[in-house]
Amino acid sequence: MRVRTPFRCSPHPCEYEIAFVSDVEGDLDYFNRWVAGSRCVAYTGSDEAALTLTHARAYFVYGGDVPDHGRGSEQLLRLLVGLKRAFPRRVALLVGNRDLNKLRLTSECAPSDLARPHWSIPAPHWDPSAPTLSQHLEQVAAARGGATAESCDCAAERLRWMYENTLGCPATFEARRAELAALRSVGSATGDNGGGGGGGGGAAVSDEEVVAAAVADVMPGGARSNYLRHAFSEPSRNLPGTFAGAMSNYLRHAFSEPSRNLPGTFAGAMSNYLRHACVAAVFGQTLFAHGAVDARTAGYVPDDSTRFCLPAAPQAGRMVDSVSEWVDALNGPRRQARVGRDEGGVNSVSSHPHCCE
Repeated sequence: MRVRTPFRCSPHPCEYEIAFVSDVEGDLDYFNRWVAGSRCVAYTGSDEAALTLTHARAYFVYGGDVPDHGRGSEQLLRLLVGLKRAFPRRVALLVGNRDLNKLRLTSECAPSDLARPHWSIPAPHWDPSAPTLSQHLEQVAAARGGATAESCDCAAERLRWMYENTLGCPATFEARRAELAALRSVGSATGDNGGGGGGGGGAAVSDEEVVAAAVADVMPGGARSNYLRHAFSEPSRNLPGTFAGAMSNYLRHAFSEPSRNLPGTFAGAMSNYLRHACVAAVFGQTLFAHGAVDARTAGYVPDDSTRFCLPAAPQAGRMVDSVSEWVDALNGPRRQARVGRDEGGVNSVSSHPHCCE
């Protein structure tokens, strides 16, 4: 194994104060406590609706993994993106595994994938102890009594299986339901119909609404609403299970005007975060990345053809020798993928700076 010399640090001292927090994972109470103790980041008002940097030399880096375990994922995403938009050159938002893996929902919750027989979907290759989707559905059927795996097969159960057995966040489905209910309640109290989605204040959030919100999070604006409005136009063909009609009808109608019909007002929150985030950033003499950087990984750039699998042989990649070149290369594929996903291929996000100015 070849051991590489670490990147050289800049000889210039950093004249900036950089605040850093990472892996909040939806715990908004924890994040609020962190903000209360920060010298660089603060809320702009008592309602805690927006963040700001506290002085001219303050910088902020969020290290990735915004959502999942807590009940404040949507709100945290909105706060972080708002701060990035307000200070684009002084705020870096990094992507973590819990952020990027939500892009799976755009394919695995799509009609074509939901139409696949549950027994054809394998267990995650990285966890040999995880149950298959069929095994999960059999457990659900046994708990319901008198049901079958086929009768329990629906978008909600597939999403539960993904959260519990492939994404490492078994409480996320119910956490999302609780947050959507809270947002709906706030919308009702303030007279904002953005908390709609088929009920008044205090109305329960259905399984179908949780699925719809999860998919909407990662779909860009108009593409999201058009996709969901048209994709489920033939429910009997596209969605397996006894809940197909209900899911189809909700999605087909709810997203015709997404900003009004989703519980809360944060449709596309994860999509917005990913549009403003990067894989790595450098402020001053410090490199920021979500995962570990060591002698083997520093400077390594995977090829664009790299697949997430257990390959029989090492996949293609290359090495670079400078920090700036490495950060450029790591952020490049992410930007290309984002452009492909944005509606019309338009990317209006400014490039992310590598160092303080």
